[in-house]
Amino acid sequence: FVIVFMTSALICVVLYKHNLNTMKQQLKGMASFTVSILNSSADEPYNYTDVLHSINNRVTIISEDGTVLFDNITDIKDMENHLDRPEVKSALETGSGETVRMSGTIGKQTYYYAVKLNDHSILRLSFTTDTVYSTYFSILPYILLITLIVIVISMVMAVNQSKQLVAPINSINFDKPTENAIYDELSPLILRINYLRKHLDKQIIEAKE
Repeated sequence: FVIVFMTSALICVVLYKHNLNTMKQQLKGMASFTVSILNSSADEPYNYTDVLHSINNRVTIISEDGTVLFDNITDIKDMENHLDRPEVKSALETGSGETVRMSGTIGKQTYYYAVKLNDHSILRLSFTTDTVYSTYFSILPYILLITLIVIVISMVMAVNQSKQLVAPINSINFDKPTENAIYDELSPLILRINYLRKHLDKQIIEAKE
């Protein structure tokens, strides 16, 4: 039971990290493609609203001073200054930045990737996904079902194996111990029984005499 849960947890973590890394690479590829389009105009790259709205992920354009210039989901009037966001800071300093933050929804997290444009504004793309814990608990019913099946199969196998192990012991002929067909691990016991049997026969003969 413990091994099944440990194994399923490890598999869940590995698959989660693999899927997260795949989604990160896809988002970075989309960001690179979008940056190339936005940088094609040196005047006002964030006016490419048709391009930005066509992206399935959330897209935000942030000015050099942290003011939100565009967002395809939230009204920019309701958005605060983003200059203190880690991914924005990193993008302004090094050209790109990324971070993962817990989302407002329980069991969710959001990955942000930001890239500096030619006009020093920041393009930021993001996606929201389940955390590794919520992913594990979402498949927990299936894990419990698999565990139950494994336990039943293990019990059946254990009973059959026990019968096979005990059968040779129950069939030992104590009158002729060495003639018993038994596994090697019990050979010392058989030899001991044989010795005691001979010793007992000798004592019986001496007692009769």
